[in-house]
Amino acid sequence: MIRVAAIALIIIGFVAVAAKAQILLLGAGPGALGASVTQARVTFQARPAAVGMKLDHASICVQSTTYNCASAPVELLFSGAHGFNIAAGATITSDWANIVVSSSAGTVYTKTLSSQQTGWAGYSVRTLIDPVTGNASKLVVIMDWNSVAGSDSDAAVNEAGTNGYYLAATASYNQQSPAGSWTAQGFRDGVNKVETQ
Repeated sequence: MIRVAAIALIIIGFVAVAAKAQILLLGAGPGALGASVTQARVTFQARPAAVGMKLDHASICVQSTTYNCASAPVELLFSGAHGFNIAAGATITSDWANIVVSSSAGTVYTKTLSSQQTGWAGYSVRTLIDPVTGNASKLVVIMDWNSVAGSDSDAAVNEAGTNGYYLAATASYNQQSPAGSWTAQGFRDGVNKVETQ
């Protein structure tokens, strides 16, 4: 009887250790249960008429202050390629990018872009996005425009407050806190929709 009881205690102890190890495994890493969503993608929209929209690079980050990022921006790719060139009135959606966002999964931002802006050749534009679902972090969508005029317009929405920043003759898609004297604006440029998963 003593030997049977000892074996039973050993088995119970082994099960307890295994269960603890499983709990630790489930609680670790970016894919852990209860973690924030870990991917985002952005839909961009060109100006409805006249010229299109051509970006050399685009990226996304979680905001720290103003136009700065809390960590290095994550580049947005388009079917695996850098940047895009779309015709007037067209939209394009990026590939999913790996970024942790404190929001619900799904469409966290969408706007009808009723205004338009032009003359962005060679500019870097940083549009601020306020996700509307969950306990959301403010996002920064970064657009580095091609330097050749003719595809330098976008659709936009003009709202109260500071909703974006821009700086001429620069590229900042890979910069967490870019240098220079950035100009604040009320427009949210180019961004039609942001989704997370």
